[in-house]
Amino acid sequence: MLTDAQRDEGRLGFEPAAEESLQALERRLGVRLPRTYRSFLATSNGWSSMAGGVNLLAVEQVDWFTKLTSKLLTIWSEPGMKFFVGNLEAFDRCVLISEMDDRDYFLLDPGRVGDDGEWAAYEWNEREGVELDRYASFGALVTARSASIS
Repeated sequence: MLTDAQRDEGRLGFEPAAEESLQALERRLGVRLPRTYRSFLATSNGWSSMAGGVNLLAVEQVDWFTKLTSKLLTIWSEPGMKFFVGNLEAFDRCVLISEMDDRDYFLLDPGRVGDDGEWAAYEWNEREGVELDRYASFGALVTARSASIS
């Protein structure tokens, strides 16, 4: 949902994340954020109404997927959820960067780093289940998601 300030200013983004907040997130995660995602947060600390209704989290909300979704991981790991087993390793090492309201998840994977230093990015829809849609970076994910909606 857009705030009054966003409507008045004609923007979907938020105020930039402070450098101190970015550094605090990196300390909390124990990793340096990839360039495209760090640049995004330095421009807008989160985003409402990303293409297709996905909302990106503010710096203070970003954390490991397994920490933010521990109840879901328990459910998904139950017998009969075999489709999920192949994704457990990826989920275990990913950072969740989107809200979970619409059951679409945007994740960044510090375990898969490209030659350019960018982390692999995934889009995963809980309802569709099986596969993580993989992108070379946060920037590539956002570009592809925006193009698929327009």
